Amino acid sequence: ASGETLWQTKAASGQNPDASSVMARSGMVLAAMEPSDIMKVGGNTQVVALNSTDGHVLWRWTVPDGKSVYNWIGSFVDGPPSIVFSNSQGRPYRIRLCDGT
Repeated sequence: ASGETLWQTKAASGQNPDASSVMARSGMVLAAMEPSDIMKVGGNTQVVALNSTDGHVLWRWTVPDGKSVYNWIGSFVDGPPSIVFSNSQGRPYRIRLCDGT
């Protein structure tokens, strides 16, 4: 391993400072992001999946009802491969890794 950057992608306007986390599985990298130019404390409103080989965006999922995810850390589950997590109000979600639904 050389430590060389393999790819770099700007997938959103930013990531709120109190809610950054990155996870990887099944050939993708997932992170909670903020599509707005207005950065604020209190979470992010999207989950973005990037291809782990070249960094292109595979899909985006927006937290419903104007809510956010705070200190976003999901858990990977099988059948079908998905990520589970909750929003800042504790509502759980499950998103399929294949398409973000």
